[in-house]
Amino acid sequence: MITSDKEQQRLQALWDSELLDSSAEQRFDRITRLAQQVFDVPIALISLVDDYRQWFKSKQGLDVCETPREYAFCKYPVDSGEPLIVNNASEHPDFINNPLVTGEPHIRFYAGVPIHSPEGHVLGTLCVIDTKPRDLDQPQLDFLTDLAHSVESLVAADALKLQLTELQTLRTEAAYQASLNQAKADLAIQVQMNNFPLNEQFKLIVKTCCEALDTETASIWLKQDEDTIECNGQYERLSDTYSSGVTLAMQDQPEYWQYLKANSEVVAADVTQHAVLDSLVKDYLAPQQVLSLLDVLIRDESGFEGCLCIESRTQRRSWSPIEVIFAHDIASLISKLQAVHRQQKVAEQSAALASTLSAVMEAAVDVAIIATASDGTIRIFNRGAQNMLGYSESEVLTKETPLLFHDVAELTSVAENLQLPITNGPSFEFFQYAVDSAELSHRHWTYVRKDGSKIKVLLKLSKTHDQAGNVSGYLGIALDVTDELAAEKESTVQQSRLRALFDLSPVGIALNDFKTGKFLDGNAKLVEPSGYTEEQFRELSYFDLTPSEYYDKEQEMLESMLSKGRYGPFEKEYIRKDGTRYPVLLNGVVIEDLEGQKLIWSIIEDISERKELEEMKSQFISTVSHELRTPLTSVAGALSLLLSGRLGEISPKAQSMLTIANNNSKRLVTLINDLLDFEKLASGNMRFELDSHALVPLVQSAIDDSSTYATQKNIQIQLKTSDLEVDKTYVKVDEERFHQIMNNLLSNALKFSAADSSIDINVVGLPGFVRVMVTDHGLGIPDDFKDKIFKRFQQARASDTRATNGTGLGLAITKELIEAMGGQIDFVSTPGKGSCFYFDLPLTVQHEDELHIVSKPIITADSLRNALVIEDDPDTCEVLAEIYIGHGFHVQTATTVSVARESIHTQAFELISLDLNLPDGKGLDFLHEIRASDLNAESKVIIISGQEMSGSAPENYRSARLDWLLKPVSESMLTKVINRIAGKKEAFHVLHVEDDNDLSQVVSSILGNNFKVTHAATCKLARKFIRESKFDAVLLDVGLPDGSGTRLIPDIKASNPDAAIIILSGQDLSHTTAFEIHNALLKTDLPSIDLQETLYQALKQPKRNEF
Repeated sequence: MITSDKEQQRLQALWDSELLDSSAEQRFDRITRLAQQVFDVPIALISLVDDYRQWFKSKQGLDVCETPREYAFCKYPVDSGEPLIVNNASEHPDFINNPLVTGEPHIRFYAGVPIHSPEGHVLGTLCVIDTKPRDLDQPQLDFLTDLAHSVESLVAADALKLQLTELQTLRTEAAYQASLNQAKADLAIQVQMNNFPLNEQFKLIVKTCCEALDTETASIWLKQDEDTIECNGQYERLSDTYSSGVTLAMQDQPEYWQYLKANSEVVAADVTQHAVLDSLVKDYLAPQQVLSLLDVLIRDESGFEGCLCIESRTQRRSWSPIEVIFAHDIASLISKLQAVHRQQKVAEQSAALASTLSAVMEAAVDVAIIATASDGTIRIFNRGAQNMLGYSESEVLTKETPLLFHDVAELTSVAENLQLPITNGPSFEFFQYAVDSAELSHRHWTYVRKDGSKIKVLLKLSKTHDQAGNVSGYLGIALDVTDELAAEKESTVQQSRLRALFDLSPVGIALNDFKTGKFLDGNAKLVEPSGYTEEQFRELSYFDLTPSEYYDKEQEMLESMLSKGRYGPFEKEYIRKDGTRYPVLLNGVVIEDLEGQKLIWSIIEDISERKELEEMKSQFISTVSHELRTPLTSVAGALSLLLSGRLGEISPKAQSMLTIANNNSKRLVTLINDLLDFEKLASGNMRFELDSHALVPLVQSAIDDSSTYATQKNIQIQLKTSDLEVDKTYVKVDEERFHQIMNNLLSNALKFSAADSSIDINVVGLPGFVRVMVTDHGLGIPDDFKDKIFKRFQQARASDTRATNGTGLGLAITKELIEAMGGQIDFVSTPGKGSCFYFDLPLTVQHEDELHIVSKPIITADSLRNALVIEDDPDTCEVLAEIYIGHGFHVQTATTVSVARESIHTQAFELISLDLNLPDGKGLDFLHEIRASDLNAESKVIIISGQEMSGSAPENYRSARLDWLLKPVSESMLTKVINRIAGKKEAFHVLHVEDDNDLSQVVSSILGNNFKVTHAATCKLARKFIRESKFDAVLLDVGLPDGSGTRLIPDIKASNPDAAIIILSGQDLSHTTAFEIHNALLKTDLPSIDLQETLYQALKQPKRNEF
């Protein structure tokens, strides 16, 4: 609404009167009540009219406090300044449609007289209202006017009082302002005169604010970055405490910070009534009990550095203009202090930087740092430059430009290529151009040293500036890269060569990611057999190419790479794009790239052709050998008949020729047999009839077979058995194959021994096995041939092949035969002095026609158990050792405490046998040493002694880790104690499910005393036993009267989950592979297999002796 100046003055007078929206007062109500009674009207009002309403300072007979100005009757006397009398508003043209006439309070009669301010402005009216028409005579109007004058008197009295109050306020404010000005002055002097640290200055400032403004809290907040503001000092007046360090995220209160930056201040007498503080009240002000606040902006060059916050927490208070100005002045002071602090900090940093640069210049002995003035004269020439170029500082400072060190021909060439104008050769202007060129300001250059030698450097050029920003000089930093560039060139050549080898390699080479298996790189030979393109192949991983049946082996290779850093050789198949497969041989190593990511380099050879050739060779050898045997049999038979004379007399000359032919036919038979044997060994089809044999007679038999050949060369074959007990030395071998082994070794020894020499055969017993050594004194084996000696078709000297009549297969076959029978072979040889071939076989013993393996040289470390026998009597010591060996122990012996002491501190033993009477100490004292040792504190100990403990029986000393036996000790007594104390069962419980009672008795006899056998002839009975008893193993027939034995497997798994399951049936066993079993045997094979050994293997136990 547009108002006139007069109306604006009237409204200002109304607002200055402070009557609007004030509380009801009796002095005004007395006048309206008097008017109501005198004029006998229902409504009497003192109405004040502002720009949009009429507000009732006093009212009688009306409930509302105000009505809109546009409907007010009172606006007319206010506008005219004259009284208004309306006798009947329902007929008055100005009021007939007025809502106050047509509706509540249904005005009909209205009489209003203006009320003036002391200055003459109309503030409102004193009016009386009736709901029915009526008239007002002059005396009544005069009385109403008098009452209006009474109201004006009250208004005038209020105005006078207000003026007096304002005068007093002005006096108070002047004094207050003076005190604030003094506080500012004192504060400025203190912070300027005293060289306080900035945080101490802040502490003084906030404390002064609280005291000067008589408020509880003041704080300084400065921005850390664009999003964070930190409290750099807060003073709590009530507790006299100072704190700092709290941070706030400005993005949490965006409206507040935008308002503060735009208005420079936030002034709130009541924080809950200021719209911009709504969010801040909830998050910060309310929890801190802040009622009023005065926040002013602290400015820096950017316009915002932080804010000064002054808060009232005990009462709501308004903030006067002089207080706001005071706060702004303090904020300005803070801003100046910050600026000074920044300048000091810059100065300190500059000094530190100068010191650091000086130190860097001095320390950079391998880096040339050269600074020039704007005209190019050298101002800085550090120690690194002196070392690099050979000039001293005094030779170049203020005398030379960097042109002194540069190759002029190089500068000229570069300038010409860039079409730079050069007259009379390059000048320093070239470097002024180069510093602005991205191509030239950082590149390799040639430096010429004082002695004329040249080096390659990497030079970085830059400008230096003064404080005004003008170029004051130039800086060059150079690093000698002569060696690096040479190495880089060599590396490039090497990489080029390696890449050529990689690309042209006749075998596949692959680089894979260790984690994902993805192919990262690969040559053409890798991709070629796969059927994929190079792009398709690189999208694959080795998992995509590998058939699922190789998964377990693949995991073994990955574990090998983790533990050893390499894998292979590993043979498997790859899947082509069309789904077919091809064989590959892999070898690889693990590497790490620069980021530490594991990669795999692999050589992947397609061995399809090799496999085909091997198959063809095997088929050829087999076919040719078999095809040759038939005609050779006829030839040999005919020659034998002719030589026997049964076909008639032949001449001596013919006899000689036939003998030659017969000998060569035998050689050919030997060759064919060797070929066939090796083919069988390679294919795994050679059958071995293993049985227990006395070893020495077998060796002697082989010697006898070679005696004819030995006699021809007059070579003595000597058999030595040293201290070997010949009648107790048994081995489990195939007799025919053993003869073949000995014949091969003796044949070689005889071939390569000179006439009139000797061959020694030694048979030596070792713990758990026996060694046979064949030693000749012949030519020996050359060093360069030793690694080939057991390979097929190999002979030490090709030139001697015809002389020695060999095929090169004998030793290869010998090695395969020995290893197939559980043995090992090796040799030692000295060229020119002879060779010794020796092989080891597991030792067996014969006892009551039952053969039991005592120990094998191929036993694994996991199954090996150690025992220590401490006994001063050698015979007793040997007997005890044999008993322990029979129980699967590896035995060490000690006849004294000192030897035993060394043993227990160097090796852990599961079982220790201890005699009490030892030559150098007492057994019981040594028992305490055993219990105190690191390795054997928990070992099981058996005390075997001829004496009893005084006053105690041996039983009193028995425990889970200790037992006591009195000599003499029988084998059965010791066996029982070993089984108890070593945690072994005296017999394994076996369920034999078999409907043939005779066979069940045979099996029970075979298993002997180490196994307790329960027999069940039907599935029903077996199921009952399985549910009622615990079994270590189950021998299971498939064909039973009431069903298949395989139907019992779920019951066995449920009731005896740890039991070993072995199928022993007369039926085809191929279908049993679907079940989780330990072995499957045919009954017809029972005579040729060691059932005890099979059970021990299934139970993962070493085989026992029976005593």
